[in-house]
Amino acid sequence: MLTPDQITLLRRLQGNWPKDLQLTFDEQNRPDIAEHPLAGELLALSRSERASLPFFTPNRPDRIIWLTIAPNAEELQSAMADLRAWLLPSFGWEDEPPIVAPGESSGPLSEVLRALSPAGYFRWWTMRTEFSRAVGKLRALRDLEQSRPAHAHARPPSLFDLRQQYDVALLTGDVEAAQEAIDGINLHQLDTAANTCFMQLRLWDHFREYERIVTHPQLAELVRLRMPHSIRLAVIRGFHAHFLAPLEEREEVQSAASVYAERVNDSLTGLLELCRPSDGIEARRCIGYKAWLLQDGNQARQLREDFQDEVLDQLLAPLTLPETLQPSILDYFYNALRRGDWRAVQEAGQQLLLEKVEGEVGVGREHLQGVLRLSLEFHANPGLCELLGKSPLPSAPVPVLVVPQTWPEFVARIKEKEWSGADRFLTLDNRPSLGDLSLPELSQVIEVLEELLTDPDIHRDQTGHQLALGSLPVIIKDFLLDPEFPRPYLSNVYRQLLQLWCGQKRGSASPPDANLVLTLAEAVLRLDSTSEREVAEVIRDWWAARRARVMLPFLLSGLDILSELTPERIVTESLWVDGAALIRLDPLAFSLGERQLWRVIGSRIGLDESTIDDFLGIESAVENEEPDPLAEAGLKKVAIVSLREEAAHAAAALIGQRSKAQVLVVSETHAGVQTASAKTADVILFVWASSTHAVYRAFDGVREKLSYVQGKGAASIVLALERWVIKQQEST
Repeated sequence: MLTPDQITLLRRLQGNWPKDLQLTFDEQNRPDIAEHPLAGELLALSRSERASLPFFTPNRPDRIIWLTIAPNAEELQSAMADLRAWLLPSFGWEDEPPIVAPGESSGPLSEVLRALSPAGYFRWWTMRTEFSRAVGKLRALRDLEQSRPAHAHARPPSLFDLRQQYDVALLTGDVEAAQEAIDGINLHQLDTAANTCFMQLRLWDHFREYERIVTHPQLAELVRLRMPHSIRLAVIRGFHAHFLAPLEEREEVQSAASVYAERVNDSLTGLLELCRPSDGIEARRCIGYKAWLLQDGNQARQLREDFQDEVLDQLLAPLTLPETLQPSILDYFYNALRRGDWRAVQEAGQQLLLEKVEGEVGVGREHLQGVLRLSLEFHANPGLCELLGKSPLPSAPVPVLVVPQTWPEFVARIKEKEWSGADRFLTLDNRPSLGDLSLPELSQVIEVLEELLTDPDIHRDQTGHQLALGSLPVIIKDFLLDPEFPRPYLSNVYRQLLQLWCGQKRGSASPPDANLVLTLAEAVLRLDSTSEREVAEVIRDWWAARRARVMLPFLLSGLDILSELTPERIVTESLWVDGAALIRLDPLAFSLGERQLWRVIGSRIGLDESTIDDFLGIESAVENEEPDPLAEAGLKKVAIVSLREEAAHAAAALIGQRSKAQVLVVSETHAGVQTASAKTADVILFVWASSTHAVYRAFDGVREKLSYVQGKGAASIVLALERWVIKQQEST
């Protein structure tokens, strides 16, 4: 059934159609389209789908103008792509201009076309002699679409891509993208169940969702498996934070000890055997509770001597048990080997290796060296590596170590195509940090990695290319997690990493990948004013590689950074116009907040209000009449947690204009008065890349109020609040 607007359009168009194309309407104003040459297009029009219809122009009898309409911007873009694949420019040509945006048409059909195709319509033309061929192509396109299987099998993503998405999402604070990666691995069964469970535990630990760790349904089975030490510590942190930390904060140490005995010890006792007091305050206190429970006077004495901890002092001071006989170094070595405690194996093994008389230590030197070399595959120890190199076996040459122990060794192994050892280095629990290297050593590692990523031989080898590419976010992580990031003397390193990341990931639509670009780009801009043009080009290249609506949030955040930190106007203005062109196709498909932020940045780069109205395709006066989700949410208090006070205050001003909420900016590095006040807010906008872990910990009790902001600019903060409000409305 045709709508009145569709009938009006057909009646006006067929006024110039040849007699053999004229439609016959019945008494109820319904046309007979069953046998019509354009039946496929007319049926699509009646179903409010995309359709192409001809207009025979009297002033150009040799030409036929075609109008392609669609119910939304996505369908219009898809129709244009199909026409360019099937007809244009071989059998027809695009008109000038090809896209007529809403409001640009002033003819008698302008209102009808706006109603039927709100995102605008596409104009193209053919020679009249090519009409039959054009109709045949349109019919063939429709037939192909109808014959396409309803359930197409999408190619599953690779385990490498999902793991990298997971790592980058954790780095940029994107909890949803990290969870999607885990779900994708589970859905396609790309990894073992144990490994995906470890990824889930690491995610919950990263975002301090400790209750979910201790209530994991398979936790009892998981703690019996051999697991990475980082996961072991994540489980311990979860139990300590959930069961013990609240009691410790209230100085109820004896109550905490009782809870440990009743709720924690059975789950953690095996894990604690492989932990040290130096593994963190959570592990140290759990070891102390275990010593209290077992009345272990030796452990209690050692903890109190080595660490100043009021909780442990209060708990362990009453223990005055006599000192027991310590095991020999050889027994300690074999006990550690039996438990798989590689750190203890190395400590005891080094001491045994330094013994000069083999008979005195009771273990063969060849066997000892073999065990120690094996331990280096699980626990990096450059000192032990050097010691082994100076202690050759008496009867055989020293074998090459499988796992690199330093970053320079790592890139050397990749260069030598020793993939297995290099890959194992990236998964070491105690992998050395790049921050420990001198600047010349660091520059050398980055330069070698750059050579590898641009080496055609590496690209032809999938394993080598994935290994080199997989190391890039690991390297970037070492810098971004530095409490002093960004450091001025590392500006050139940040620039190299920005270029490398963009060179390898350009074209990615993954928000975490894009947020990593923006984080590095802002760091470079803040440290080096001579890099303005270079950074602007990087942002433009990333956008140009995938110029689509899904990338508009990245472009908006990029423009926010450029307009704030650079006087560069040529690139910034051209990028703004480019993004506005996509918004103009269907401005109402974008939220009020998104359009207002485009206006704010447009004004910041020097565009006047009327120009902005023209580019966005909607007047500000019309926008002001729209209901504002922030105003309707009834928010009373909003907190913004960010060390970038300028951007936070700019966001606070924008939020204040759109709602009556009190907006608090928290810029503390440690929990204080501002943080305490923020806990009472309706929502806490936590800027992940510009906040400290100490402040993040302070929100453990109000975790449900947190909304993570990807990016640091005002635009990112406001959009995060708008998404949070919409999500809350949908959930109710």
